[in-house]
Amino acid sequence: MLVPHAQPRRRAGWPAELNAAVDVALASEQVRPPDGISWADWERVLAARHAEATRPVEELRHLGPELEAEQVLLTIDEVLTRKPEAGHFLELRTARIITEHGSRYLSGVGIAFLQRLQLALLLGLGPLSSLLVLAAGARSLRSFFTDTLTMVANKRMLLDWHDLKQKCLELSSRICRGKTAKAHFLRRLYRRLWRGDVGGAIAVLEAERGETKNEAKLDELLGYLQARQLWIPNERQRRIERKYIGSAHVEKANDLIVARRQKKRGMQWSEATSDALAALRTLMLNGGWERYWQTREVLPLLAA
Repeated sequence: MLVPHAQPRRRAGWPAELNAAVDVALASEQVRPPDGISWADWERVLAARHAEATRPVEELRHLGPELEAEQVLLTIDEVLTRKPEAGHFLELRTARIITEHGSRYLSGVGIAFLQRLQLALLLGLGPLSSLLVLAAGARSLRSFFTDTLTMVANKRMLLDWHDLKQKCLELSSRICRGKTAKAHFLRRLYRRLWRGDVGGAIAVLEAERGETKNEAKLDELLGYLQARQLWIPNERQRRIERKYIGSAHVEKANDLIVARRQKKRGMQWSEATSDALAALRTLMLNGGWERYWQTREVLPLLAA
């Protein structure tokens, strides 16, 4: 049994009081969004309206990403919990697999987690299925996609847009001299990355070389983008087409499975205890709690 697929929080929503302004803007085919609506949301609304002119405004308020036909979506991430030894952390991994039939959470550590994840994907992928992987840019996750999932012919991995932005934000504080320079630098960088223009983003970095206060950090960001260039799509176009660009599903999994129970102040964990507690939370989220404790049966990794 799969847990029913719950959509993530809709980013394209807006307050009901804006409906009148939206009606006027749509009637006049206004290119600029009404006040209170972002450009990214408005582009997606206009694309949906052009494709289906009779769609009511109420539906346009709640446009979100959708699975493509026969698509399986995997969102995967890593989250740290503190070990008893000072300065040492345990790396837990979480994932969520979503199909047209529903979804399943997974959690674990090390190679055992990746092996179970691989098996779950193979069970969920049909002969006509495609696999979309959304993940942070960690080397281990990229290796899992390129080396472990070699048997999956129709697959694509994308770098999570919000992780990409966060990486740029963190390093920009070390690269730029002052808040004004940082804001200008990030605007230029985000604008190019949003459109998938990694070459243009690299040019922005090179242009900053003469002004940077820390050339090593600039080179770090440069290397980060170059190593992940294949995973950075045209985010703007994907958003317009209502395709996934972010791993909100697994970020929520991090919160539900790990953070709410294991990352409170002063908490420390052994690997066995942390992994076991995450497994119990995963069991509950997948709807298998009563089945396990009443009959000692575990859920299959993935089943329609």
